[in-house]
Amino acid sequence: MRQRLIHAARLSLVLGFGLVSACSSLGLSKSEKTSAISPVQSEEPLVAASADGQTLGALTETQLPDRSCGMILWTLDANRPSPVFRYVSGKEAEIVINDAVIAFTRIGGNGDSGFGIYQYQEFESVTGLRLEVSSEFGAEFDGGSYLEQGLVKVHAPEGWSIVAPAAGIAGCRS
Repeated sequence: MRQRLIHAARLSLVLGFGLVSACSSLGLSKSEKTSAISPVQSEEPLVAASADGQTLGALTETQLPDRSCGMILWTLDANRPSPVFRYVSGKEAEIVINDAVIAFTRIGGNGDSGFGIYQYQEFESVTGLRLEVSSEFGAEFDGGSYLEQGLVKVHAPEGWSIVAPAAGIAGCRS
């Protein structure tokens, strides 16, 4: 029970830091941007690992392009929020595996939807990696919504997999 509470508290931190970082992603004014504090990037890019050593790392690009919609998810890395998933609606999703940015194409989605994303989404890379992303839409804010209780699951044809809890935001940038 205690571990669940600690885990829930950590995900709350991810969500809070994610919103602050998302403010710059969703087109706030310059004064609003300069007052926001972005999450601290870890010197170690490892966020999660599979049993055989495959690693999920932090993304360096965490903004949505101008005039686009999508989502960004964070998880905890050494007790700090780290961005692990970005999807620009109608384009590719990105994660980092073994220090390399991997692009994914969405191949399916269902459940609640908004801002060009779904509650449950499936993606595939050209190398055959499969990515499952799930999250619950939470409270709304101007131009977006919080994403809660998320999971990022990576499955490789070779049999390894990585699973990371996540929280974040979905929205549109003007």
